[in-house]
Amino acid sequence: MKNRLFIVITLLVFLVTLTGNAQATNTASADPRALVLVELGAPDDLSRFASTGLPMYARLEAGLLTGANREGQQALDKAGLVYRVIDPDLISGTYYLAESHLSRPTPDYNLYGQVLLETTNGVLLRMEPAQVDALTQAGAELRLITLTPKTLSTAQSEGIFPQVIEPDPLIQLMMDQVTTEKVYEYDEGLAGEREVWVDGEWYTIMSRNTYSGINIQKATSYVGQHMAALGLDVEYHVWSDATNPNVIGEIPGLVNPDDIFIIGGHLDDVQFTPGGADDNGSGSVAGMIAADILSQFQWGCTLRFAFWTGEEQGLLGSAAYANREHNAGANILGYLNLDMIAWNTIGSPTDIDIIYNPTMPPTQELAQLFSDVVAAYNINLVPEILTDLGGGSDHSSFWDEGYTSILSIEDQNDFNPYYHGPGDTTAHTDPVYFTNFVKASIGTFAHMGNCLLTTGIGSLDGHVTSAAGGAPIQDATVVAEGSTGNFYPTVTDATGYYTRTLIVDTYTVTASAYGFMPFTVSGVEVTTDTVTTQDFTLTPLPVYTVSGYVRDSVSNAPLQNAKVEFTDAPVEPVYTDLNGFYTTSVAEGTWTMEARADLHLPQELTVVVDGDLAVDFSLDPLPCILLVDDDADGPDVRAAYTTALDDLGLEYNVWDTSSQGNPAEVDIAGYQQVMWFTGLPWSGTFTADNEAAVGAYLDAGGNFFLSSQDYLYDVGLTPFGTDYLHILNFNSDVNQTMVTGQNAFAGLGPYSLSYPFTNYSDIVNPDGQSQLAFMGNVGDAAISFDGASFRTAFFGYPFEALPNLAARSAVMNRIANDFFGGCVEPWAVSITPPTDTRTGDPGTQVVYTYMVTNLGPAAQDVSLSVTGNAWTTVAPATTGTLDSGASATVPVTVTIPTDLGSKYDTFTLNASGFEGGTASATGTTSADVNPAVDMVAPAGGAGRPGSVFIYGFTLTNTGDYTDTFTLEVSSLWPAIPGGDNTGPLAPGEIVTVAVEVTIPEGALGGETNITTLTATSVLDSEVFISKDVITAAAYVSILPIMMK
Repeated sequence: MKNRLFIVITLLVFLVTLTGNAQATNTASADPRALVLVELGAPDDLSRFASTGLPMYARLEAGLLTGANREGQQALDKAGLVYRVIDPDLISGTYYLAESHLSRPTPDYNLYGQVLLETTNGVLLRMEPAQVDALTQAGAELRLITLTPKTLSTAQSEGIFPQVIEPDPLIQLMMDQVTTEKVYEYDEGLAGEREVWVDGEWYTIMSRNTYSGINIQKATSYVGQHMAALGLDVEYHVWSDATNPNVIGEIPGLVNPDDIFIIGGHLDDVQFTPGGADDNGSGSVAGMIAADILSQFQWGCTLRFAFWTGEEQGLLGSAAYANREHNAGANILGYLNLDMIAWNTIGSPTDIDIIYNPTMPPTQELAQLFSDVVAAYNINLVPEILTDLGGGSDHSSFWDEGYTSILSIEDQNDFNPYYHGPGDTTAHTDPVYFTNFVKASIGTFAHMGNCLLTTGIGSLDGHVTSAAGGAPIQDATVVAEGSTGNFYPTVTDATGYYTRTLIVDTYTVTASAYGFMPFTVSGVEVTTDTVTTQDFTLTPLPVYTVSGYVRDSVSNAPLQNAKVEFTDAPVEPVYTDLNGFYTTSVAEGTWTMEARADLHLPQELTVVVDGDLAVDFSLDPLPCILLVDDDADGPDVRAAYTTALDDLGLEYNVWDTSSQGNPAEVDIAGYQQVMWFTGLPWSGTFTADNEAAVGAYLDAGGNFFLSSQDYLYDVGLTPFGTDYLHILNFNSDVNQTMVTGQNAFAGLGPYSLSYPFTNYSDIVNPDGQSQLAFMGNVGDAAISFDGASFRTAFFGYPFEALPNLAARSAVMNRIANDFFGGCVEPWAVSITPPTDTRTGDPGTQVVYTYMVTNLGPAAQDVSLSVTGNAWTTVAPATTGTLDSGASATVPVTVTIPTDLGSKYDTFTLNASGFEGGTASATGTTSADVNPAVDMVAPAGGAGRPGSVFIYGFTLTNTGDYTDTFTLEVSSLWPAIPGGDNTGPLAPGEIVTVAVEVTIPEGALGGETNITTLTATSVLDSEVFISKDVITAAAYVSILPIMMK
């Protein structure tokens, strides 16, 4: 573990994340961000805060903490929120919520740091990390406040939990299975007081410390194998290394498997010796017994049983798991966290504490449910529902991700005196209290999801087909709505078949699919152990054409090969032609369209399609630089980069990974330079996926700058580091405080570094292909690589640590303008074509007017040529000299011949700048003629097998211009036309086309064959006619020969 983590051995230590200490922007900022407390008094205050776009750093009892400069505070004013600045400038330092336990003396917090805010049980401190051990030894419980944005949304669990609890005989049966003997068998095993069966042998767990190696590995394997033996699906979630994973058992739901409820607690202990019977062997025992009992029943929702590691080091395991599930979109509706549920002074009141988050209303509903279960089942416990945002246990990890969770814990007014010591053994627990707490926990968990299946299960199936022909519809959605208002979706397979397990009920079922009108059937009965079949026939929706142009927003030039697609309809993407034109089709409805083109930002449009529709796109060109903000605002150091870029007059876009996620290869392609910074966070920044995307960008010839003091600490020396950054080796956390430019960066500095957060800078050594860029006072601090196809620069110290704007601008200028070659506008030209098709009589000329624009950085001549034409087409040889941004009109003259070979002719106008840049556009000319044809088929015939019939089809050129018609025959029997085409026919001229048909020898009497002749105009392939003739095989009679 990195030495920057502070292991605090008190119950409610809260190290929110590993992403860093709360830090500030540089104090030289003209408009510094302040630490602001926003009060949450009204029900809609949280939603109004969300509308400001400001980050939430932490929820406190008095409100929430955010960071806001003057503009941010104006946004709070506009939202009508009450707030106060508690630290006017986020300076170098670390923020802690410090609270003292009621049974312990209150420390003098002023001795440890600056008190910014007083809370009910403590204070908010600005304090140096070096004071952590001293303050915790003085009796404080700490929660580290990081400046990483936390999730605001919590609405998904509102109204989920039962409001009134009536005793359920089945759940009573579950609780009755909890015995003191089983409770202590499991707890003694976890506490190292008896052997456990794990990995095929008996083993004594001598420690459950997360970093105890083989012992924590045996402990996690023990609970995992215990659940696997019950038939649960078991995941070993590795967040640190394979010896100390989280362990999660799962019973998949039979009806709504995506609805997830979790019971759990931390498995780890602080000691490297046996113990931890209460903290937290007791909560783990409850999870094991819950798995024992609940696995005997069927559940409509998914139940998980979690055993976390890394809790004593700052909730590390549960934080990693909750974050992973949140990123995956997991629908976790409730987590019941059990931490220390075995201690009670013998003979004292059997009080328990249930902790909820007052800023997350569903957590209070869940806390009330726990209390109601205790009352309904007459369990000898006295619940007290409390609010505590100190958050020193694993429920806090789920709060941070917006998930509903509560902590159930023994009475904190009757604190365990053996806490975190060798005396935390099963002998120092209350057997009756412990057993009852386990019962109450299992009863609460059984009621939480309200999904115990007691009424039987049936299933619904059927087929979804099209009303137009009866074809099966794949990927149709079928949703069954039960009498309670719950929805149960499923989708059809390739045969149009669907099936869904459902509880017994009466349902309203709706089938829907892209391109079809939905259809609903009411009163569908599902009965026990029975398959109810309900088929659907859906009526197709009309399909319409959507077409238009994709152009550059600045020059209005057409964008060739731009990708246009519907992002929410299963329609294949299309690409624009030379003129920037596209055409596609989609079913009636409201859809989102997106257009993407090289060197341009994508554009999304919402369209209502109820007829043929024209939709044009105007795409903004990419600026020179993409700046990737990967600092998670912990602290926000973006201004160090943007002020330098602005000072140099360089154009850039910002990609914020906190709000936009990681940029993919397609998101960074086309930028001349990509600059990426990670700030303080040392976990989850510049990941393997990021390396792959940037690697592909560099392979295409890009320029990449990475500023990160912890990239190498986080991922080590990867192939990206060796092959693209060209790092030989590195040393982490050497604390560089001064740097001086070398080689390509010679003449810069020396600079004294002023870190806006903790200094964890590295030594980075070049591999021989790369060069030293900056020498630090401790060793090589930065390197650069000037390759044949790409360039990279890597700083092992944060760019934002440079002392002032002048220094940052000088270094940025050396990177962007000197080393990367600057933001040079590329040589380019464009052609804007007319959008119509010109028409003229044979023997006449038509003239097109094209606009040719020089998009290059300076004046240049543009040469012109015409290709692809069959008719005589003439354009000027050059535009002459065009200034940058200037345009010239270019006439293109097309002569329509008198001896037409086609009604249409398409040409391509090509433009090529003398300095660089090419463009092409097309034009199509139509002769003003009207091809047409008529045909009369002959009467059919019949004959014996082997007979040959020659049919004469009468074909007339009914058009107004001489035309030739190609001839094609289709027939199952041998059939040959009298030529490939008719030859030229004047208007009104008639020709007879012979078609020879042979009746096969094997044809049966009465068998018929249709022979089709198709004649197609050479002038216009869209003009054709087909006629049929029927030939029959006659019956053959064989008379017997009579002999006397």
